[in-house]
Order: sequence, then structure tokens, then C-alpha cells
Amino acid sequence: MGYTEKFTELDERSCKQLEYKAKSLVGHYGFTKSDIEDIKQELYLHLYQQLPKYDPARSSKATFVDRVLGNAVRDLIRRRKSECRDYSMCQTSLDQPAYPGNEGYETIGDTISEAQSASGISWNRQNNIDMINLQIEVKRIMSKLDEELQAICIGLSANMTPTEIAKELGICRQSFYVHKSKIRKVFEDAGMQVYATA
Repeated sequence: MGYTEKFTELDERSCKQLEYKAKSLVGHYGFTKSDIEDIKQELYLHLYQQLPKYDPARSSKATFVDRVLGNAVRDLIRRRKSECRDYSMCQTSLDQPAYPGNEGYETIGDTISEAQSASGISWNRQNNIDMINLQIEVKRIMSKLDEELQAICIGLSANMTPTEIAKELGICRQSFYVHKSKIRKVFEDAGMQVYATA
């Protein structure tokens, strides 16, 4: 008897959990209400693909679903963050009316001068270079950490809560905070106090 015979369909609780995870992404990382159905489909597909790995001897069905959905959400966020286009810079269309109620008249794109556009592009390039340099420095510092501390850093960068990270790593929340203070010290010693306050 394989695992899939023990857990082949999503129960009502799992469906509600999936729905909650999908809706909780709206308003974050550039996801909008119109993305909910796509997110749900991605989460469902990921969960369905992981069903054969379910082992009732290792965890309850609820725990399994929670972890699988959590991993799928982190993957969606990572993909969204790694896209070439910066989702935070593209919240409105340049074809939208510049002033509400004036449909058919001046668009947002019409109100941006050539100089403003050029300065925005150069600022964006410099900002991207700074972000790349920061990512390289953070990776260099993280490489000095042991695997558990690196896992905590990855969880924090994926906006996981302390409880979620502790649960994922199988440690208590108190241990999480002890580890987090060690991470903070390593970043402070590397001269990155600004980034060590999170």
C-alpha cells in the first residue's frame, strides 16, 4: 500500500488552508486579487505532486499540507522576486488616466517628461548595482554561518515568521531567537549593522 492510498484527495481543511495561503499573498510581492486563481492553481498542483511523499508515520496530514504549502508559497515569492522586472516599480499602467474621472484624456505616460524618465532609468540602474553588491556581500557573510543559521537567514528573507522557521527547523522559538542574535552579531562584525537590526 503506497502513501497515495492514504492521502489522495484534499479534504475541506486542506482546501481552506490552500485558499488562505493564496489570499494572504495579495498585496505582497506584486500579487493582486486577479492572481488568486493562478496562485491557488499553483499551490494545488504543488500539493498534488507532493502527495506521494506523505508518510503518516512522520506527521499528521495537516502538518504535511502546511509544510508543503509553505514551501510552495516561498517558491512563488522567490520566483516573483527573481523576475527581471521589478514588481514594486510597476504598480500602475502608463496608459491609465492621470487624473481619476478623466478617462479618455491625459494618461500617466503623458505626464512624465523625457528628463524625468531618463533620470528614473539611471537611478534604477544604480539602485540595481547597489542591490547586486549588497546581495554578494550578504551571501559572503552567510557562507561563514553554519547550515542551521543559514536556514534561519533564508527563512527570514522569505518573510517567514519566527514560529514558522522554528517549526521548519524543529527547534523551539527560544532557540530561534538565540540563533538570530548570533546571526546579528556576525552581520554587525562585518560592518552591516543597518541590516542586522531586522
